[in-house]
Amino acid sequence: MVQQQISVSEWFGSTLKSLSKSCFSRTNRGSFLFALVAGAIYPLGFAPLSFWPFTLLSIALLYVLLQQQCKTIRIGLGYGLGFFGVGTSWVYVSIHEFGHASVLLAFFLTVLFSLYLSLYPLLMVWLYRRLKTPVYSLLSISAFCWLWLFTDLLRGWIFSGFPWLYAGYSFIDSWLVGWAPLVGVHGITLLALISAICAVMLMGRHRSRNTKIIAMISLVIFWGGGALLKQVSWSEAEGEAINVTLVQPNIDQDIKWSADFLWKTLDLLENQTRKAQPGLVIWPESAIPAYEHHLQSALSKIANAAALRHQTIITGIPVANSQRTRSFSAVSVLSAKKDKQNQHYYKRRLVPFGEYVPLQNWLRGVIEFFDLPMSDFSLGEQEQPSLDLGNVKLGVAICYEIVYPELVHQQALQSNILLTISNDAWFGASLGPFQHYEMARFRSLESGLPVIRGTNNGITAFTNAKGDTVKQLPQFQLANLFAQVQPMKSHAPILKYHAPGLLLGIIAVIYALLLLWKKKLMLKKP
Repeated sequence: MVQQQISVSEWFGSTLKSLSKSCFSRTNRGSFLFALVAGAIYPLGFAPLSFWPFTLLSIALLYVLLQQQCKTIRIGLGYGLGFFGVGTSWVYVSIHEFGHASVLLAFFLTVLFSLYLSLYPLLMVWLYRRLKTPVYSLLSISAFCWLWLFTDLLRGWIFSGFPWLYAGYSFIDSWLVGWAPLVGVHGITLLALISAICAVMLMGRHRSRNTKIIAMISLVIFWGGGALLKQVSWSEAEGEAINVTLVQPNIDQDIKWSADFLWKTLDLLENQTRKAQPGLVIWPESAIPAYEHHLQSALSKIANAAALRHQTIITGIPVANSQRTRSFSAVSVLSAKKDKQNQHYYKRRLVPFGEYVPLQNWLRGVIEFFDLPMSDFSLGEQEQPSLDLGNVKLGVAICYEIVYPELVHQQALQSNILLTISNDAWFGASLGPFQHYEMARFRSLESGLPVIRGTNNGITAFTNAKGDTVKQLPQFQLANLFAQVQPMKSHAPILKYHAPGLLLGIIAVIYALLLLWKKKLMLKKP
C-alpha cells in the first residue's frame, strides 16, 4: 500500500514536472499566457459583472489561437486554468473560511480543482487538433463548436457533473437569449460560439467578401431573431396569483450547525413567519439543522400555529428513512391540512465534499473541510412528483440542482411554479452567489415559469416567467421578502425535447464523420 502511494505520488510529481516544461519554457510561455488571459476573460461575462461581450471575446481568442501552430497542451491547459481559476475562485472561500483550511492548503486545493476542470478544455483542444481541419474553414468552425458542446456536456455528467459557467448563461440579458425556450442553454452556447467566430471572420483582412456576408447574415438571424423571440410569451396564467413570503434568516455558518443554537434557530424562523403574510412561507435549504424525526412535536406546533394565520410553511430539512440507515437533503411541507401533509422532495444531485465525501474512508478526518456537518447524504429517487398544494404545483430544485437543465425540466413539466432553496453562505462574499442566481434566472426564462428562490443569506429573489428579477433582498441581512406569484402553464418547446444524451450521440457521430472525411482525403493524396 505504501509503495503504491509512493509510486502514485512519483507519477503525479513527474507529470506536473513535464507539464511545467511543456507550458512554461521560454519558447512556449507566450502562447500559454495568451491562452491563460483568454480564459480569464471568459467569466467576466457572467454575474456580477454580466458584460457578455467578454464571453464572446474569450471564445474568439481561443478559436484564433487554435488556428496557429501552438502546442495543444499549452492552449488547452492555459485556457482552462484562466477560465476556472477566475470563474470558480469561490471554492477557495468555501475551503478556507468554512472548511477552516490554511491559506496554503486552500489555495492548493483550489488550484487542484481548477486543474481538474481544465482537463475538459484540454480534451476539446486535443480532439480539435486531431482533425487537422483547414484553418478558418467551415469544417474548422463546425468542429470547434460541436467539440465545445461535447466537453460541456461531459463536464455536466462525469462524477455527477459540474454544469457551471456554460457560455449560454452569460447572455441572460442579451437579445440572443430569446432563443432559450426553443434551444435551452446548450443551444444558446452554440449560437454564442458561432457568433464569436462570425466576429472573427468579419474582422479578418484576408477573408473573402462572401464569407463576410454569410457571417453578417448569421449574426442578424441569431441576434435579430432572438430580439423578436424575446417578445413571445411561452406560458399563460393558470389560476389566481398566490401570496409568497421568503424568509432569509442570515444565520452564520459557524453557529448554524451547533446543537446549542438549534432552538434559537427555530425561534428566529417562527418570529419571521409571524411577520409574514397569509399564504406560502418559504424557509431556505437546511433551515432546520436537525433531522425531521427528532423534531416532530415542535414542527407540528409550528405548522398548527401557521395554519391559524392561513399559512403553509415549506422548509429545507434533513430527513432520514424509516430504518434510519440513510439520510437525505429534503424539502418538507409543514401544514396542518391533511391533504398537504407528508409531502417531501429529496435532493437528486449532491455537492461533492459538501453533501457527500468521495473516497470518504480515506479522506474523512484528514482536514476539517472533509468533515463538514451533514456531509453524508444519499441521493433521492430520480423520478419525483412536484409538491401538490391544490391549484399550485411546485417544481423543486435544492441549491446546486438548479444548474442541471434536465432535472429542472423534468419538474417543470408537471409544475406551474418553480421553487429553489439554497444555502449560499458557503460561498461567502464571492462570485458564487451571483453566478448561482444567474443560472436560476435562466431556468425561469428557459421553462417559461416563475422561479421562487429562498436562501439563508442571499441571493433571495422572485423571478418572473421571462427571467426578470421582480424583487430581491440584499445579501447578509435578516429579512422577509413578499410577492404575489402567478402560476403559469408553460408551452416552452425545450421542456419536451431536451435530451442531452441524444445531443451527445449526435456530436459523437459528427466527430466520427469528420474523422472519416479526414482519412478519405489522406487516402486520395498521391
